[in-house]
Amino acid sequence: MKYLLVGGGGFIGSWLARELKSKNHEVIIIDPFVHYSDLESKKIIKIISFRKKGLLKGVRIIKAKFQDISKRIISDEKPDIVIHLAATPFERDIDFPLSYKQITDDVSLTFQIVTALKPHPEIKLLYISSISVYGDHEFAVTETAPYNPSTSYGISKASGEFLIKSSLENWNIIRTTSVYGFGDINNRAIQNIFNKILEKKAFWINKDIWLDFIYVKDLVRGIEKVASKAKKTEIFHISGGKAYRLPEVVKIIKTHYKKLVFSVKKLDIPKRGSLVNSKARVILGWSPKYSLKKGLRDYILLINEYKVA
Repeated sequence: MKYLLVGGGGFIGSWLARELKSKNHEVIIIDPFVHYSDLESKKIIKIISFRKKGLLKGVRIIKAKFQDISKRIISDEKPDIVIHLAATPFERDIDFPLSYKQITDDVSLTFQIVTALKPHPEIKLLYISSISVYGDHEFAVTETAPYNPSTSYGISKASGEFLIKSSLENWNIIRTTSVYGFGDINNRAIQNIFNKILEKKAFWINKDIWLDFIYVKDLVRGIEKVASKAKKTEIFHISGGKAYRLPEVVKIIKTHYKKLVFSVKKLDIPKRGSLVNSKARVILGWSPKYSLKKGLRDYILLINEYKVA
């Protein structure tokens, strides 16, 4: 099978490219390689180098915006499956420049992908969406739960889903949640904790928020399963399936790093429970191989090797 990964040069896309190559698929990435990160430049350089040398070997990379070459790349390459991973990957309260970009640029890109694929019903579009389309919830939700996004990121993802459903007939949607693992530069919760540990700095965690963590290796296996096995127009949760409070996460991390200095706060930020993943388990035969404890251990092995989180 021939895969085109839009936005495939990022954290998830790089691991996904390796997963697809391991199954002898042809993989093409189109990505402008514009990074949105507040990590130090030295750390970013190390992580990008890991992606290129460790994950993207043998992958054909086109450094460009999809919008600029959309019709040509679809007609010239004739992919079997297009996977849309591109997004501004931050979820915050209204931050005008960021929120504006998510509502305009991100939704516009999805519209252009849909437009380019409309004359090609033989090509499947797989869209990577988010738990954020459900908005605030404290418990578990299934794929049939109603949309109720409360952030610009959630609104952009929900809008993308509506565009795809209303315009195409050959698609799948994956909603996922708090992904973690080596190779990220977006300072998600677990990566932020590890970077503070490496810097020997104190950090704080939110006491009461619940997050459903999924290790990146499990996520990309799930994406591949949906791409290769799912019937069209089906939506799947690819998730850990269990929510943890951050103090529980730190308790696991403390078994590897004895001297941690941290404080606990309570912040009223978007509430996230878990995504029920039984549909993917039953229909696709997929389930997470990594418990949180096992995933953190695997992540730490790479941290120790590259001296960066």
